[in-house]
Amino acid sequence: MYKKAIYLYSSKDYSNSLTLFQEIQILEGDTSQVLLKIANCFLRIERFEDAILNFKKCLDLDPKNFQAMNNLGYVYFKTKKYREAETLWEKIIEINPNSEVAKLNSSRLQKIK
Repeated sequence: MYKKAIYLYSSKDYSNSLTLFQEIQILEGDTSQVLLKIANCFLRIERFEDAILNFKKCLDLDPKNFQAMNNLGYVYFKTKKYREAETLWEKIIEINPNSEVAKLNSSRLQKIK
């Protein structure tokens, strides 16, 4: 089931991928990996509040998950919650000064200020 969910996600079939990841979540419980995939599906279908909720749950289980932090920052950016986005991207840079993605996102944010 997991491989099929990944395949659907990579094929940009985010709604069906989401359904499978949610079924996996029911079977396996909350894991940071599954929550990250669910959050990314919600992000792709622009259900931003659901994405935020699941990225936060993922970070509760795995506080240093850079992808979850970065993508949560992106959701905040898309929903014009710039302060929250900046806080997350700065946190990534503090932990990992070589994170080019966080630096790029942070610089984009500075351009709109």
